[in-house]
Amino acid sequence: MLNRILKRYLNKKGFVSIYAVLLIAFLLPFLMFSFVDVNHFMQQNRKLKNIVDNAAASAVTMVDNTQIPKGIIQITDTDAINIATGIVKQDLFLNNDLTPQSKSILSGKPDLRVYVVNNAPTNVTTPLDTVNAQHPSVIVYGKFPVKGLFFSSISVNITAEGMSQVQFK
Repeated sequence: MLNRILKRYLNKKGFVSIYAVLLIAFLLPFLMFSFVDVNHFMQQNRKLKNIVDNAAASAVTMVDNTQIPKGIIQITDTDAINIATGIVKQDLFLNNDLTPQSKSILSGKPDLRVYVVNNAPTNVTTPLDTVNAQHPSVIVYGKFPVKGLFFSSISVNITAEGMSQVQFK
């Protein structure tokens, strides 16, 4: 009896297919994450960078026209913040309180900050880095929780920052 049990234990017929099934069961989710979600997050990183760049470029156009005849270039803070926030909300399908709508790529509320710099030249410290503003500028910083494509329960925080400066030549 002991000999029969030992003989069955030492016989490895069919174990290759069991190992292959186990290997596929553990590797398939990892491969799907690597090939689908990583590419999705890289694409969303580029998209978010473009959105904050566009928001900063649009917000910097909110120049106070009453100060220009005096030779002063000054950005209107509230208008610039409203324009930048509005562009981000529209492009990412966010509600007024910045919570994502159902068709948004975000899984939660982003950390969005708009810095208006009128007293240039100066250094502005954002959560990402320190920016040197030589002219009146608008800096848009965002930390966006992006949901996965294949694994929708996985969320990755993508940070993007855009800056635009007023210059007349």
